[in-house]
This record gives sequence, structure tokens and C-alpha cells, in this order.
Amino acid sequence: MNHGAERARSAAELLPPSAQRDWLQATLDRILSEPLRTPTQLAKFHLDRADGCHRLAGSMQDRSDMLQKLSDQERYDRDLAAKYQASLPPNYPPRFARHAELLLAWESAGGDLCYKRDRKRIGERRYPDPTGPVVSFLVIAAEVKPGTTHNIILRYRGLQLTPIATKLTGRLAGTIDESKISVIDKNSNPVQVR
Repeated sequence: MNHGAERARSAAELLPPSAQRDWLQATLDRILSEPLRTPTQLAKFHLDRADGCHRLAGSMQDRSDMLQKLSDQERYDRDLAAKYQASLPPNYPPRFARHAELLLAWESAGGDLCYKRDRKRIGERRYPDPTGPVVSFLVIAAEVKPGTTHNIILRYRGLQLTPIATKLTGRLAGTIDESKISVIDKNSNPVQVR
């Protein structure tokens, strides 16, 4: 087993049992085996994948279930390419584009972006390292130091890729369970949605 596959397996095990562990492990295998890409190259990669799905769907006959999956994958890749082009400046380092891909996969498979970051105590020079499953995931999958995960997650949240992750999670699970969706107001109070 190569180092990337071992990292993918270890990282997928951090997901809760109800999450899409097999899908995450396969996605991480793909991401970690590929070279680093700039944001422009990453968007082109997803456009090429969408085109490949479109060509494959055009050559298939009599397989409506497979055609639907290819159509969903094509739409997902096109949405993701457009989001990468709009959100990631072309001069962002390829390393951050890789981090965004990894966090999108984590979130799409059912992982949570929440983590705990303690306050800096009086007399200490730096903040304690954040803790939580997403921090452990980044340390294993991206091989970053725990102290840098806070900034990586904040930059990723700024990309606003979450709606894409939510659509993908619903597609993976078959449907989105609307009873599990919660909305909070600006004071962090739950809001009743009808």
C-alpha cells in the first residue's frame, strides 16, 4: 500500500459511522495520487471530467440509472469548476487548492467543519493548537501542522463551497433528510423553518 492510500484510509476513519467513508477514501486516493494543481488547472480538470461524463452519457443506451448518475456527476463537476474559477484567485498557491479539495471531500462525505480552539493564556506566546475531527483529518490527509489548520479552514469557509458539498451529500445518500437541516439567526438561536 502506498503512502497516499494509507493516509486516505486513516483520514476516512475519522468520519462518523453514518458518513460516506468508502466514497471519501476513494476520493482521497484520487486527490492524493494526483500532482498539485493551481486553481486554474483544478477548474480545467473538473471541466474535462464533466465533458468526459457528457461524452460517455451520449454513447450509452438503455441504462437510465447510469445516465442519471453521469448527468449528476457532470452537473457537479461543472458547478465545482465554476465555483473554483469564481472563488479562487489564479495566483493562490496549489497547496491551498489541494486543501480546498480535501475539505470539500470531507464535508461532502458528511464530515463537520467544527473544531475547538482554546483561548491563549496570559503569558503564553501562541494559541494552543485547535482540536477536532476536521483538524485530525487535515493533519493526516494534507500533512499540515495542527496550528495551521485554523487558517486553512477559515480560508476554505470563505470560498463558500458548502452549497455544492450539501448537494453532493444529498446525491450520495439518495435524498437530503430535511428534518436534519437547521437554520440559526445572527444570535445563534435556532429558527423554525416551515
